[in-house]
Amino acid sequence: MKSVTVHVPAKVNLTLEILGRREDGYHFLRSIVMPVSIFETVMVTAREEKHVDGGRASPRADVTCQTQSEGVDMSELMKMPLENQLAVKAMRALQKTVKQPLCAVDIHVTKRIPIRAGMAGGSADAAGVLLALNDLWELKWSRERLAQVGATVGSDVAALTLGGVVCLEGVGERVTRLELGQNTIPFWMVVVWPGFGMCTQRAYDAFDQRLDLSRPQSTSIDIDRRYDAMLDALRAGDCERVGECLHNDFEEVVFALRPEIYDWHRRLKKAGAMGVLLSGSGSAVFGIVRSREEGERIREVLLWESPGVWCKVVEGIF
Repeated sequence: MKSVTVHVPAKVNLTLEILGRREDGYHFLRSIVMPVSIFETVMVTAREEKHVDGGRASPRADVTCQTQSEGVDMSELMKMPLENQLAVKAMRALQKTVKQPLCAVDIHVTKRIPIRAGMAGGSADAAGVLLALNDLWELKWSRERLAQVGATVGSDVAALTLGGVVCLEGVGERVTRLELGQNTIPFWMVVVWPGFGMCTQRAYDAFDQRLDLSRPQSTSIDIDRRYDAMLDALRAGDCERVGECLHNDFEEVVFALRPEIYDWHRRLKKAGAMGVLLSGSGSAVFGIVRSREEGERIREVLLWESPGVWCKVVEGIF
């Protein structure tokens, strides 16, 4: 049977701004998302049996999904029903969109991105499924069209399907690839996962409670200046300025919920990172460094202090 294998990166959020909340509870966001060099491997294999157009009457046996771990805890994923896994949700979303008979598929994922780390591990799996099925089902769709399907599964799915550094807007449904010119240089970070996950909904609930206290918020001018400053730093290939422009509206509430995350933020900064930030809603934090060598030095310091902690030196992918 024909198989297609793809490698999809993790991500970090260089900026993440929560701009408001709709009546239905969804939040308006703007975030600059950068892929980084930790990859999930997704292999999708075709089976001979065919099913009806768009999967309207397809039995549940038209997809299987097996996952193996390389260095990450998968206990939460193992408890999740098949149809709740983002890789399978992505297959279903594409299946409903395509107007032709489709073969059944077996999905196999090798996980290297920690779960609930704010690094889009599940979203990377879903993006990998979309990219692989595009080849396997011979759709010949553009990444932009696939990203539109991915957006119905999750905003990070769309971002990683599109590829490169992107801006997420709205409730995550608008994804735009950022044109950063030719001035980008090798861009290195140290990423630490503290050994536990963070629930995104819990982080949003805490953020909303903070807003209800009527505390002063950033103005639209402040937000735009911050966003433009990050874009200028990226276009200039200035890692130090990027470190200065890092921003995440989740940090205050997540650090209050789990002080251990702030402790790793502090330790990364103390070890020499130019700028440190929570990725997404956590629990991973990352620090910008000047070179791979400096990143390895910082990693050695952290591992000496806490042997066995999940800590990686990664490169940004433009």
